[in-house]
Amino acid sequence: DCDTQVIVAQDITTDANDVQQLKPMLENCEEVNGKRPTKALADAGYWSKANAQLADEQTELFIATTKDWKRRKELREADPPRGRIPKWYGLKERMERKLRTKR
Repeated sequence: DCDTQVIVAQDITTDANDVQQLKPMLENCEEVNGKRPTKALADAGYWSKANAQLADEQTELFIATTKDWKRRKELREADPPRGRIPKWYGLKERMERKLRTKR
């Protein structure tokens, strides 16, 4: 919870990566709190097209598509994008574009 910085859902797994954990965590959050979060932030270990498609009118997702050091290098080298998102962009390109905007 960004306002109070309280952990609202958690889980432990033996899976090697987090890519399969986003959907269960959103469901866990909804079960514990009675609703899905309005925004969810996830690191690059959660990136997949399937996870990007979990966004809906209630939950906006911000999922890193590359590791942090690569993202910081990219941001130093390029200005934030401007204008409308091209219609031909796929899910990954749309997420990358959203993460690079000033907002």
